[in-house]
Amino acid sequence: MQTCHSNISGSTWGYIVKACLVHLDDANEEVQIAVFNMLKAAADINSKDILEEAQIALNKQKYPRLCQELVRYINDKNETS
Repeated sequence: MQTCHSNISGSTWGYIVKACLVHLDDANEEVQIAVFNMLKAAADINSKDILEEAQIALNKQKYPRLCQELVRYINDKNETS
């Protein structure tokens, strides 16, 4: 996994992304929205890793709507780049 910052190792970045995706599936909508916005910002820096992990998380989430939106956001962003 690539990192968004030279001081963050690939494994640390991967852990952060996976942890955020867990919270994207939180029962609290405010938490979901905050994490969604953070993941969108992270995807603007490193969309490849966020997209890969989000696609994996889609099949595991109880509330997949925002994860689906995140995947769509990244795919749309990559198409226009």
